[in-house]
Amino acid sequence: MKNIIFVTGNKNKFKEADVILGGVLMQRKYDLDEIQSLDLKKVVEHKVRQAYEIYHQPVAVEDVSLEVKGLDNLPWTMIRWFEKLLIDGSGRLDPKTKDRATTYKVGYGYFDGKQFQYFEGARKGSDSKRPLGKSDFGFDVIFIPNGQTKTYAQLGVDFKNKNSARYLALKKLEKFLQS
Repeated sequence: MKNIIFVTGNKNKFKEADVILGGVLMQRKYDLDEIQSLDLKKVVEHKVRQAYEIYHQPVAVEDVSLEVKGLDNLPWTMIRWFEKLLIDGSGRLDPKTKDRATTYKVGYGYFDGKQFQYFEGARKGSDSKRPLGKSDFGFDVIFIPNGQTKTYAQLGVDFKNKNSARYLALKKLEKFLQS
């Protein structure tokens, strides 16, 4: 598999993705415009086409959605604006939220100038009532995957890199690139 330009300013996304794919990514930091849509695929497609216009070669991008059932599936794709509210000490998910069932989705887009491909991974779980574990990446300190009693932060990066929504989406991208 040849090297791929992965456009993200998020060092943690790059690091995890590069480990999962075995070192084939080249990070390019660029703050892409993010359309406001509840459709993860639309957000990813907009970003990857924009990235292609900047680099004029095959590119990949990622976006995420966190859907909390007790909040009518908020915050969807707008996690960037909700993240601080969900995980910091003063504004985390309202403790009165009874249904904490959550679906964590990661979408990857690949575009080579002609063909757009979309790959999505999803994990179901729940949100803890408070941050647990140590991580400086996203909502790892609040997301507890189904079948587990600990957050991704507590389970560790090795577990997450083999069991996350990101892993599932990247393995689909990898299979496409190898075909």
